[in-house]
Amino acid sequence: MKPQSRARTALNALLWTAGAIALLAIGYALIPANGPAQAQEAAPAATPTPGPLPPLGGAGGAVGGQSDRPAAPTNLTGVGGVGTITLDWDTVTGADTYEVWQWDGYANPPDGEWRQLNFSSGSRDFTVNINFSDSSAVVSGLEDGIEYSHAVIAKSGGTYSPWSKVLSTFAGVIPNAPTNFTGAPGSGSIDLDWDAVAHATAYEVQQWNGHANKLEWTDLPFEDGSFPIEFSAS
Repeated sequence: MKPQSRARTALNALLWTAGAIALLAIGYALIPANGPAQAQEAAPAATPTPGPLPPLGGAGGAVGGQSDRPAAPTNLTGVGGVGTITLDWDTVTGADTYEVWQWDGYANPPDGEWRQLNFSSGSRDFTVNINFSDSSAVVSGLEDGIEYSHAVIAKSGGTYSPWSKVLSTFAGVIPNAPTNFTGAPGSGSIDLDWDAVAHATAYEVQQWNGHANKLEWTDLPFEDGSFPIEFSAS
């Protein structure tokens, strides 16, 4: 049997028959909007827009001529994990190493700067583990729900390639929507059940408030303390 989560909310019969309830897994959740049948994805917090990449000579190596210069890394992609972002790119012919740079928009706001990983900023240590055999890197020390910008450069000896494109990726894992959501009426209450969601740290239950001329989704319990809710695991 799949693990389940449960909530009990005090709903009257009218709301049970005519109302609607939305269940949210905290993270990047589907937040109901406008009415019971409509939903939109919540916008995570974004980092400041990164500035121009630093001059290639300033990255610590020579630009080199067109004949001996590695090509720029291409097809840079990123996937968020818990406190991490995994970057992948196509192997560059002739490259013997790579550098991963990150836009540090928090060090000197509002300007920020590009910095080669590894580095520390504030209370965080940003580190990178580059896998040269498959041209990938895992950047760690990140804060979930924050968007980070990265660029990769290839090196052959002391000669740098051009920069890759700049890629912005959100750290963290996006929980799936809760499934098998059911409700059973009780005495002045409704028991709600759903399958536990991997990577979810909490849940929210929202109720469609079609009364008092509000016509909006409202977190339970309401601000006036009505419709209390209790969570449990089963």
